[in-house]
Amino acid sequence: MTNPTKAPSPGYKQRVIRGSIFMTLSPVAALFLGIIISVLINDYIPTDSYGIFSWFSSIFSIFVNIIPFQIYGAISRYLAVAKGSKDQDKVDNLLKTNTILSLIIVPLSGLSVLIVTPFIFNGVGIGGQYDFLDVVLLAIGVMGFTLSSFSIGPMMAFQKFERVGIIRFLTNTLGQVAVILMIVFGLGIRALLLKWFIVGILTAILFTIVFRKMWSLKGKIYSLRTLYSYSAPGILAFIFAYLFQEFLIRYIFQSFSADPLGHYEFAFRLFTFVNALTIGFYSALSSFYADAVGRGDTVALEHEVRWTMKISFFVFLPIIMGVMASSPSIFLLLFENYYRSYLYFLILLFGIFLSMFGQPPNIILNAVAKPHLVLLSSVISSIISGILMILALYYGLLFVTAEYFSTVLLLVVAAYISHRLFVSVLSGFLVKRRVGINLGIRQVLPLVAIAVGMLIPAVIIHFLRMPALLELIWVLAVCTLTYLIPIRLFGIVSRDEIQKATLFMPRRLAIPMANALIWIFVKKERNE
Repeated sequence: MTNPTKAPSPGYKQRVIRGSIFMTLSPVAALFLGIIISVLINDYIPTDSYGIFSWFSSIFSIFVNIIPFQIYGAISRYLAVAKGSKDQDKVDNLLKTNTILSLIIVPLSGLSVLIVTPFIFNGVGIGGQYDFLDVVLLAIGVMGFTLSSFSIGPMMAFQKFERVGIIRFLTNTLGQVAVILMIVFGLGIRALLLKWFIVGILTAILFTIVFRKMWSLKGKIYSLRTLYSYSAPGILAFIFAYLFQEFLIRYIFQSFSADPLGHYEFAFRLFTFVNALTIGFYSALSSFYADAVGRGDTVALEHEVRWTMKISFFVFLPIIMGVMASSPSIFLLLFENYYRSYLYFLILLFGIFLSMFGQPPNIILNAVAKPHLVLLSSVISSIISGILMILALYYGLLFVTAEYFSTVLLLVVAAYISHRLFVSVLSGFLVKRRVGINLGIRQVLPLVAIAVGMLIPAVIIHFLRMPALLELIWVLAVCTLTYLIPIRLFGIVSRDEIQKATLFMPRRLAIPMANALIWIFVKKERNE
């Protein structure tokens, strides 16, 4: 690749931010509606029943990710590169291949769920605790999500973030509202299964309709060997992560009773809502990094990586640390029956913080067609994490009495989260050694120190034992000031960075928004 010295234009940054915002519409809606659903789960669904649902959740994730062979991700990557290099023939070939493969893989995914699920459930000891109708609902949901993935991949490659974000927002909002009504009317965990059924069908229909405008049967079938070579490491990485992490941790909890598993799964549910806020941003980066690779823009790619690293830490860290700081009072106010989930939730949230170091290097490795390096870091990290979980359980049971068994489970969850730490370290090392791109981690360290410092006053306030609502107000107020004042005092964020960050908005809104953020975060110079 060539190394032009010209940095990306502000318009490039504008599309990154605008795209990530549209991709975050659905997670934000899911966060608010998900809190309502979580309150209803707290009131209507016992912890042991929710523990059973966690196995359905695991099966759903496995089949949505493995059965399509990650081919849609490979097609999206090569489409973005072809777009960057303006190779229309390759674009046509990839779109035709995407269309034909979707018609084969989608029914295969549903059939696999129907056949394999009973064997897995019998193996983990919950064979008589579900109905065949539940498996049928799960299979239809998997088929819907799989079909929509083959539409989303090309749309992401062509940077159609607005359409993807709006459709996801509409379908997830309708699905969440339906779940709220079904839980109230007493459907229990089946209401949660029906959400996948409803959202799967809606997303498949809407995304297919929109994708029809890009649908192509021109050209040839793109090299399946190339696609498979790209996607195979992703499949293996996912399998390793599930064998040594997701299945293992659920099996450890399930081995004792469904009640601890229900508490953990409830914490994991809330964790996924917070984690989803960052997913839109990183999803938008994937196609932009691949597009830059297609243009042969190595210097521009490094420039964007360093810029987006800083923006992500500036925006998401206060949210993550703020949620961690306010968690005790939030659980007391809203989820009293699941209060034991609170510490699991805190440990899982720390995993998001670790992923902020690991996501960009993994995206870079995929963009430059080195998914085998992603596999390498994932396999090593998954094995280490799995071994640590087993050791935490074994030695914990040796030295801890039954009264303090929950401490052992907390250590197991901490070992589970350690996977993200190892991935971040290994991926960052591989990017620097094999790709030659500096992630610019040093520039985000001040933001990390400030954000982590938000937890100190929160702990002090919690030990004062205020009423839950009063504690929540004080924690949020003090944490906000703790974050704002040092950034302004030490000049962590510049005027230019804020102005570029608001370019996604119309000019009439961008100028006052930039001025407001500059007034809050940027220290006024004497000559101004």
